[in-house]
Amino acid sequence: MDADTVVVGVLKGCLPFMADLVRRFPVPVGVDFLALSPFAPEVGGYV
Repeated sequence: MDADTVVVGVLKGCLPFMADLVRRFPVPVGVDFLALSPFAPEVGGYV
């Protein structure tokens, strides 16, 4: 990405909020998304 600032969305419903947020930035902004999933039960541990 060529932008110095990157906004990363994590939650499924973040797109409307991120769109409004990015429009307010006075400089070019990159946008990216993450898909997260919980640990598998057999692995153990907590998130």
